[in-house]
Amino acid sequence: RMSDSDTEEFDQLLYALAVEVGVDWRELAIHIGGTGRDIDVIEMEVPTSREQAWKMLRLLHSRMGHTLKIDDVRGKLEEIRKQRYSQQLQNQIFPENLHDDKTLCGRQRELDRIV
Repeated sequence: RMSDSDTEEFDQLLYALAVEVGVDWRELAIHIGGTGRDIDVIEMEVPTSREQAWKMLRLLHSRMGHTLKIDDVRGKLEEIRKQRYSQQLQNQIFPENLHDDKTLCGRQRELDRIV
């Protein structure tokens, strides 16, 4: 069991991570063990994305305990953001192919080498 000072320090770490996560908290939640129901409840209870991210991280920590590692969460967040950036870059470079899945797969491989 964590001491009060350890708990307070961990809460501060979670809050700093929540600030970093921001609006990406929904997508991150699904990747690290949250459910659609968790997201719905948090969205109804909490008004801002920072607070929503913090609540989600606290919920998952209470559910997962020490198996929820901050470095793992940061790694998943970075992966999500790289995928989004790659997709945005692809859409800017090849806007005429937005709906052509076969072409997109080939272009994605090219972009993966660049990014």
